[in-house]
Amino acid sequence: MVLYELLTTVWHPDAIIDISKNDHQIFDFFVSCTDNGNFLKSTRLTAKAQNGYTRSNIMTADYLNASISAPVFSKRFVDILGEQVKEDVDFFECFVQCQGEESLFYVGKVKKFIPNLIDQEKSLYMTLAGGKRILKRAVFNKRVVTPFFLARDREFKTRWVVSDEFRDLVNANKLAINFFPVYPWRESSLGV
Repeated sequence: MVLYELLTTVWHPDAIIDISKNDHQIFDFFVSCTDNGNFLKSTRLTAKAQNGYTRSNIMTADYLNASISAPVFSKRFVDILGEQVKEDVDFFECFVQCQGEESLFYVGKVKKFIPNLIDQEKSLYMTLAGGKRILKRAVFNKRVVTPFFLARDREFKTRWVVSDEFRDLVNANKLAINFFPVYPWRESSLGV
């Protein structure tokens, strides 16, 4: 199985969105899954596009790079593939502000966790002053047998990838998402 990271189709180093409000709660809910998400009942999830996105190019992308380790998909993606991938991801409305206009996208909460998705022996780590090891570069395990569309590593929750099956669904539906293979010969480029 080949594993992939997702990339936006907008080629610009600042093609990133910043999800605002309650940064720790956003991370705890969408990434580490330690928050129950009750804050979303009273919060309108918003994000601000950095200057790599424009009003026209943001609407051509079905995936947006985000400053947190959570996938952000277009309404079109959710309308077409949301039901097919719902076992692996839940979708939450997010209004992305770009050059004075708002557009509806969806932040995905990846809920499928796979043990040893990351090959801990081949990955690179940084050791902090207190002795704690932090994953610096992830190498994904080539022997993943659990079927999935999107999944996170059970221990290193900031790392998530998609499968060949996910890529095939996206391509068959002509959605605008780029894929970067990470198994087994490449290291993950996503943040720590």
